[in-house]
Amino acid sequence: MSGQEHTVGKKMSVQLASTLSIIIAILLSVICIVTFVFGHIQFDRLKSINNNYALSEQTAGQLDEGSRYLTDSVRAAVMTGEQRYIDQYFYEVEVNKRRDHAVQILEETYPDSASLAALDAAMAASEDLMITECYAMKLVEEANRAPESKQPTKLRHIELHSKDAALSKEGKMAAARD
Repeated sequence: MSGQEHTVGKKMSVQLASTLSIIIAILLSVICIVTFVFGHIQFDRLKSINNNYALSEQTAGQLDEGSRYLTDSVRAAVMTGEQRYIDQYFYEVEVNKRRDHAVQILEETYPDSASLAALDAAMAASEDLMITECYAMKLVEEANRAPESKQPTKLRHIELHSKDAALSKEGKMAAARD
């Protein structure tokens, strides 16, 4: 092999190596870009899921807090007979509305969610419990001989069963606790 052929052969292999290096670099760059874009999309998705979870946890906590507050207010009212606990109960129901706000936020955020149906069922059960709680508070109001005009509006429309209406003050308070 002559010196010129050897130089041409080396030039060809350097050019080939250089071309292959460029092609490999481009392929690796494309792989890196695709991986970055895919990772960024997955990160955004994870961030969205995390935010939704945090919102769900926060609103479920509000629902639980509101329900617990109502139950605690009724318990305090029937144990002490104090009007302020009844007032606190209805302030929560009519003004603060933590339970209602929590449900509303979840309905707006997840209108087609399966867990929304469970939340609605929990809210319906809470509404059913409110009927019992209001009856107990009406017994307290009657035991305290509170004038109907001073009773919360929701309690004015509740009529005691005849056997409960005939009870003494102590009997009404005992019935309210039961």
